Amino acid sequence: MADEYRPLATLFHMDASTAAPAHLEELAHARLTADSTFRTGITTKLGELFIGMPRELTRQLNDVLARERSIAVLWNGIPRIMKHSYIVHAISEEILSTNDIEGVRSTRKEVQDAVETAQHEAAQTANSSGRCNTIESRRLQRWHTSSRACSTGSFETCRRPGAPGMCSCLRKD
Repeated sequence: MADEYRPLATLFHMDASTAAPAHLEELAHARLTADSTFRTGITTKLGELFIGMPRELTRQLNDVLARERSIAVLWNGIPRIMKHSYIVHAISEEILSTNDIEGVRSTRKEVQDAVETAQHEAAQTANSSGRCNTIESRRLQRWHTSSRACSTGSFETCRRPGAPGMCSCLRKD
């Protein structure tokens, strides 16, 4: 393989000429100054440490990043409820797969119940720590501040200082 990346020590020992040290210096300088080289800035007694990215790997990484961007655009176009459902499904499938590997028998219903319980506990923990950021609490908050839920019929007149976004006519004091 002509494109194989070999250590400098190997190349040095393969070179039978008397100019091997000079060739080694040239190879080291070429690798250090190549476009695909990431220089660390760390210097040792042997010289600066660097990472040489093989051209094929760099091309493949670029392809992955381009695909990731297009997937992110598609993902952002999906409604939130579908994202949530997909993530729950993916977690459930991963648990089933792991259980199968470990020889643990479980049904999809058991796994789904476990995931829902974990979500519910996480939401309660977030709510008790003062972070009411669950989808349900945000929906309820929007509904409370809408004209449909507010007895005053006005979003502006219903908002009160100290409880932003909560309808005073529905607040339990």
